[in-house]
Amino acid sequence: MRGLASSWKRRLRPHGGLVWIIAIAYLPFTISVSIYLHNRIKYRGVENWPSVPAEIVGSGGGHSSFPMSSPHGGPYAVPLDTTSVEFEYEVGGAVYRSSTGTPDDGSVTGLVLRRPTMAHYDPENPAVAVLIPSSYTGTGLLVLAAFSGVLAGAHLCFVASDWLGRWWFRAIAKR
Repeated sequence: MRGLASSWKRRLRPHGGLVWIIAIAYLPFTISVSIYLHNRIKYRGVENWPSVPAEIVGSGGGHSSFPMSSPHGGPYAVPLDTTSVEFEYEVGGAVYRSSTGTPDDGSVTGLVLRRPTMAHYDPENPAVAVLIPSSYTGTGLLVLAAFSGVLAGAHLCFVASDWLGRWWFRAIAKR
């Protein structure tokens, strides 16, 4: 058993441990921050985007029922898929299709029952549109970035102390 442990340690050095640290801390941090910044720029000013009528062409994912009252009688429930909604809208004679309910890709529960449904589109890029023009928060990405950033920062502290220690000992040895 001892031979197996020592061969495992040999495999992790000198580059195996670094690969694991990069995979666990630096990559998730870099990717989550990159996606967050990309979406933050993409949905900047979404609250002020112009809107046009949209037609819901599909939905899927989750099921909810919404109570309604019939003009001819009593109440009834309308089943509706709420996790994802696909919609079409027309801007400048061109028809676009989108499936982004909110900038945070949140659920659009109950929205499709409201008539008329409006698509809020980016005037600079009409192919980008949302049904609910709320500001982008990216909470999930920020939590991942914070967690992996703490791991990356801790690793940098340990590596920096090791590098400084080596530099310090070299400087003393040269005297």
